[in-house]
Amino acid sequence: MRSWLVLLLTVVGSQARADEPFEYRPVGTLDVVCVLEITAANGAVANVTAAGPVLAEWPSQQVELVDSAAPAGVRVVERSEPGVAKWMEVAVPRIPAGGRVTVTRTYRIVRSVVESKLPIEELETVAKPGRELRRHLATAPGIEPRDRRVRQLSESLVEEGDTAGRKATRFAAWIRENVKYVYDPTYRGTKACLAKKTGDCDDMTAVFVSLCRAADIPARTVWIEDHAYAEFLLVDGEGKPHWVPVDLASRSPLGTVKQANPILQKADAFTDPFTRRRVHYVPQGVRAVGAPVTLRSERVIVAAKPAE
Repeated sequence: MRSWLVLLLTVVGSQARADEPFEYRPVGTLDVVCVLEITAANGAVANVTAAGPVLAEWPSQQVELVDSAAPAGVRVVERSEPGVAKWMEVAVPRIPAGGRVTVTRTYRIVRSVVESKLPIEELETVAKPGRELRRHLATAPGIEPRDRRVRQLSESLVEEGDTAGRKATRFAAWIRENVKYVYDPTYRGTKACLAKKTGDCDDMTAVFVSLCRAADIPARTVWIEDHAYAEFLLVDGEGKPHWVPVDLASRSPLGTVKQANPILQKADAFTDPFTRRRVHYVPQGVRAVGAPVTLRSERVIVAAKPAE
């Protein structure tokens, strides 16, 4: 995926918020408009429903809703799965032939780049993952921890006595050395990436997440606008769990992420309400009665202010 936020990636504020075990350095403030636009180009439609991602709060992303707009009679509801993602659902009673309905929600966000202060290679992961963590050990679209070749690769890369942090370090190093980054707007996942030894950031992330899960280390995909990276779970010396980021498409150390595009999700398996299929990204879709409709779902920066 290509960089979406070029301006703020090169301007890091001089003031840092030092919250051990991570340091968050504010990059700037963005006003981001989340848009859902439904067009009935093929005839009048009724009972229209649509959904698309919006912005949620994370340690490296502070969020404030500053404006929302929708035509009269259109119902807009914000839904969320805590620790995973947030989205809006739109219900439109009727759209005439050739008509268009646009719904917007504008968020003011403060984004930070992240640097870990943890001794990553010394740490283990959780011994007994609970229900919430088990989703981050399971198979998901493009994530294949139970695949025989993935398990063999995962086992071949580690040595006896390796901590979870050391294993993750080895996985990241192998991917960076053996998978060539090639831009591709289509998500292909672990098997295709390993077969071709090429992949986009989301494919490289899928391989890392699969290798971690095969080694019983909870891991997840972080989708930010036009980019993806991974997080894996370690436990510090006091027994506190921490999600550690790793950007496989960069050479940044484990625990450091310099991308500052808006965060959209931290997971890799969702049920699409329109198709009932499992999908990799927060569902973006539309359904209507009467004729086919088209949906535009996007996030647009309308203002940007670098950190001082």
